[in-house]
Amino acid sequence: MFTGIVETTGKVANIKKNDELLTLTIHSENFLDHISIGDSISVNGTCLTVTAFTSNTFSVDVMNETRKITTVDGLKLNNEVNLERSLTANKEIGGHFVTGHVDCTGVITALQNNDDTHIFTIKIPNDYKSHLRKQGSITVDGISLTIFDVLDNEFKIHIIPETLRVTTLKGKNIGDIVNIETDMIMKYVDHILKNREVYA
Repeated sequence: MFTGIVETTGKVANIKKNDELLTLTIHSENFLDHISIGDSISVNGTCLTVTAFTSNTFSVDVMNETRKITTVDGLKLNNEVNLERSLTANKEIGGHFVTGHVDCTGVITALQNNDDTHIFTIKIPNDYKSHLRKQGSITVDGISLTIFDVLDNEFKIHIIPETLRVTTLKGKNIGDIVNIETDMIMKYVDHILKNREVYA
């Protein structure tokens, strides 16, 4: 479980791929204090398990199913990624409850820069548009954000300069693909409504 408040970013330092597994090694300074093998870390919103670590790197294994539904398989050496350690009982919940189980990917269809905010428009598959609600929560590449507008299967998010500075969103362009996790409550309510006969 995570909050969607990105702690820092890291860079992909090594990639190993075969037909069954992808192993990533990620470099990040001043992030891995008290880390242990088996800990969960959100990498661009994807919950992954630490399999090895040093003072400034950690490695994770990614199964094929995760590779299919996230952007992890497209990462390249030196790509920057958002990082967050899992939620603990004494950690402030500044965002919303995020599982790290990516639902789908979305594509950035428009970018608008204002004086104080940057507006991203993101399109997601039709299967997930019922999870979108104006002023509802959404996670984009592991970042807890608020939906400001919804049009069919597209939504807009407003990014303040500080969020842009400390996350990978600063490097995004139109056409880029991002990981999407919809709000936990919305997805379960939607599932129940669509399967009300089962629960009747």
